[in-house]
This record gives sequence, structure tokens and C-alpha cells, in this order.
Amino acid sequence: MPNIRFHRSVIPAAAAAVLLVAPASAALAQNVGAVSVTGRAPTTLRLSIHGLDAHAIAEAVHTAAGVVCRNAIDNREVSIGDFTECRDASADKAMRHYATLVRRRAFAAHDGAMVLSAR
Repeated sequence: MPNIRFHRSVIPAAAAAVLLVAPASAALAQNVGAVSVTGRAPTTLRLSIHGLDAHAIAEAVHTAAGVVCRNAIDNREVSIGDFTECRDASADKAMRHYATLVRRRAFAAHDGAMVLSAR
């Protein structure tokens, strides 16, 4: 019989503890703002072109443009049907920037990197 009394006294104490903790956790949840975590693939890429010739730069830019545009598709920023247009536009923009640097003879002062983006 003593075991039964022990169990009966523990149950109300445990219930009271749960009732005390529940309001505290509810109050805590109200003080925490909504958090939205989304895994997004990068749609901007920094490409090192230091020491590459013009042909190698064009190949690296074309490949990097494909990467940022595939990431934009994965992020649902670009539709899959627009991949080629996105890749070509991104590569063309980067190559125009490179051509401007070469034309201005500013490439030597440049940090040796190009930034490509899917937009």
C-alpha cells in the first residue's frame, strides 16, 4: 500500500510542474519573432581570371554563367526554359566588362576577378 500512496503523490506534483512550465514556454514563443530559413543557391559568382588568356577567360566565364543560371533556376528566379538566354546574357555582360578593362588598359590595375550574376 505505501507504493500506491507514493505514486499518487507524485502524479499531482508532476502535473503541477507541467502546468507551471507550459505558460513559461508559451510566453517565450510569443517573444521570439518568426524565422524563415531558406536554402538558396548563389546567383552571383566571383571568378578569378588572373593569369588566364582571353580564350581561357571566355571559357571560364561561359561555365560560370551556366552555374549562376542553374542556381537561379533552382531558386525559381528564372524558368528552366530561359536557361540559355540567362547564361548567354550573363556571359556577354561579363565579357563586355572584360573588354572594357582591356580597352582602357585598366586590366593590370584590376584585382584579377570578375563577378557574374544571373540577373
